Amino acid sequence: MMYVFISSAVTRRVKPGAIGPAVPGYEVKVVGEDGKACKPGEVGLLIARGPTGTVYWRDVERQRAAVSNGWNRAGDFVTMDADGYVTFLSREDDLIKSSGYRIGPEEIEDTLKRHQAVADAAVIGVPDPVRGQNTRAYVVLAPGAAPSEDLERQLIEFCRGEIAVYKLPREIEFTEQLPRAPGPAGPGTGKLLRRVLRANAGR
Repeated sequence: MMYVFISSAVTRRVKPGAIGPAVPGYEVKVVGEDGKACKPGEVGLLIARGPTGTVYWRDVERQRAAVSNGWNRAGDFVTMDADGYVTFLSREDDLIKSSGYRIGPEEIEDTLKRHQAVADAAVIGVPDPVRGQNTRAYVVLAPGAAPSEDLERQLIEFCRGEIAVYKLPREIEFTEQLPRAPGPAGPGTGKLLRRVLRANAGR
């Protein structure tokens, strides 16, 4: 367990959207899948090293995958600016790779949930022979809204005005509920379980 290794509380300088720089005693880097350092603003994997690190008890293979030369793989795709401020994009498992782009699902979900007809939303990548993956959105409608092809088009157009074109959902499926872990308000109110959606999409 690495605990907190990035925080704006240390500098007391907050940048909108960023989770902060490395805390004293830790180093952080953003690297590509080839292990080479990314330029400021480029999307890559977050790695860190310091006085604490990742330990998998009696699991040698996972330990080797998580730690290399003292650098711990955090499992997050991020960007880092020239000042060392890190912006989170997505968990490694959740990142969507479509037509050469890396897309974090959270931004699309947050955009969809701002539409008055949407109560909840989840986004995953599904296999596509041309793009590699398509962006699929699962949408729970607000009371009074009904699923339709027209509403599907409205939601895509709503997103078009808020996010980059390459991030637009290519597919929208209406559903009565999304898989979520138990939360403070009871079953199904906690963390979104995108892995369940991915597993079901592959059937």
